[in-house]
Amino acid sequence: MAKKMTLDNLAGMIQRGFAETAKDFGNVKKDLTILSENNVREHEEIMLCLNDVAHRFELVELQK
Repeated sequence: MAKKMTLDNLAGMIQRGFAETAKDFGNVKKDLTILSENNVREHEEIMLCLNDVAHRFELVELQK
């Protein structure tokens, strides 16, 4: 015979579900922060490379 569901049991299940969801969102937020930091760092590296390319084109034009 199945166990009868009480309001207290249901409330406990919902509370645990919300706690797990909050924990999962914390992990997602941490992962997004890491991705954002990596993105900023890589963007800066790309911009440094592109700045050098622009200067090289200017030097080539000056040498002509």
